[in-house]
Amino acid sequence: MKSSEKMIEVEKETKEKTTRGRKKDQKEITNDVDVNSTKVESKKKKHMVSKKIIFQSILIILGIAIGMFVYHQFFANSAEKDQEKLLSSLSEIMILPQEEATIFDIDDPELLTKDQDFFVGSMKGDKLVVFPVAGKAIIYRPEDHLIVNVGPVLFDEKVNAGN
Repeated sequence: MKSSEKMIEVEKETKEKTTRGRKKDQKEITNDVDVNSTKVESKKKKHMVSKKIIFQSILIILGIAIGMFVYHQFFANSAEKDQEKLLSSLSEIMILPQEEATIFDIDDPELLTKDQDFFVGSMKGDKLVVFPVAGKAIIYRPEDHLIVNVGPVLFDEKVNAGN
């Protein structure tokens, strides 16, 4: 009987070892799964972060594009529209040469008057309209719809000869 008892004990030990081995294997598998799932979650987080960065970059580029469009539609053309409006207003009281005009703002009439008598009577805010081909200069006050002075454009021959 001793041998049958030994056999039973051996079988019990074998079963216990097998059970312990399975539990260890299950723990190792669980640990491996945890490690793998952590790696997968980490990759998912990185992927989500890169998607957010791409989305934010697209939004920034889109915002810049819209801003540029609005600027060009409303502000860039305003200078041309102002020039056209000024020339249209001036053409109501004077026949203008059929050429492109160059328009300057008069900011310091006292300084200009010191150098040239043509600017006597001009005020800050007046416009100097120059028609270079026709050789005509006009000081115009848009607020009062008034021509302050008209005169010829004289070019310094020494400056032109140097070019």
